[in-house]
Amino acid sequence: MHFNRIFDSDGKGWEGFPSRSYARLDQVEPANLKQADEAVFALDAIDAAWTEFGHGNAFDLNIPAAIASNISDVWKQLFGPRPQRPINIPFDRMPVYRIEVTSRRGDLF
Repeated sequence: MHFNRIFDSDGKGWEGFPSRSYARLDQVEPANLKQADEAVFALDAIDAAWTEFGHGNAFDLNIPAAIASNISDVWKQLFGPRPQRPINIPFDRMPVYRIEVTSRRGDLF
């Protein structure tokens, strides 16, 4: 199994990469793993310490219902019956990272 340098065992990792993040699996290649000898798993990650996750911000993690409402408002401002420009789009400031892990058939992963 091969990890990118984010996971270096020397503890230094990738300079600037957050020490804690939220991630989701975004992509797997190849799409059909039955015949593959190697696969790549790609995850999109976001810094868990991002200020917008804090109290009173657009993505306040303590109030999940408010997040849905805030995001809905953004989409309505962008694409509703009367689009508004310019608007404050919280996604523009989002610290997103991509993590790719390559694994060969038989690896412990």
